[in-house]
Amino acid sequence: VEAVNPIGSGDSLTAGILVGHFVRGLTVPEAVRLGTATAAANCLSLTSGVVNEADVERLLEQVQME
Repeated sequence: VEAVNPIGSGDSLTAGILVGHFVRGLTVPEAVRLGTATAAANCLSLTSGVVNEADVERLLEQVQME
């Protein structure tokens, strides 16, 4: 993504992983994918820690683990 504001992306990554694993019941690798998409979505917002769920879902499709 082309970052608008990366502040808060680390916190967004952590939140995405925790929500993915403990709330949605995802495996750890899948939760890390969600966290990565959440952090990337955070970069698209002018306000730190504001994440658009549609952005997360769109970006999640692009996150690949190797």
